[in-house]
Amino acid sequence: MKLNHINLCTSNVLALSSLLEKHFGFVLEETRGQHAFAQLTGMDGMTLILMDMSKTSQTYPRNFHIGFILDDPQEVRARHASLCADGYLPGPVEVMTRGRDRWTLFYHPAGDDLLIEVSAQEPA
Repeated sequence: MKLNHINLCTSNVLALSSLLEKHFGFVLEETRGQHAFAQLTGMDGMTLILMDMSKTSQTYPRNFHIGFILDDPQEVRARHASLCADGYLPGPVEVMTRGRDRWTLFYHPAGDDLLIEVSAQEPA
């Protein structure tokens, strides 16, 4: 069995779709309505569905996030720099221990209490 898609709700489908396309390698496959729905596909075939939630008061639970694991800590730093260069305000790049492994990572607030984690394992 393979998890093949995730549905995310957002009050700004267009902005989140653009962020995922430009900075996380997703390709916009389909839109519906006036920015009410977007289907994006990632490089690994993962599908993200974005749906408008602006007419509801729904929020994500504390610490809910989606994560992208990169191959190298330098890629994490480059992704962080790219977001900053475009005027976004990602959290700081940190190095932390998870279990026995050290990871370089940052969290980026993507609106509506949704966080995006970008991380890579430090070389042993």
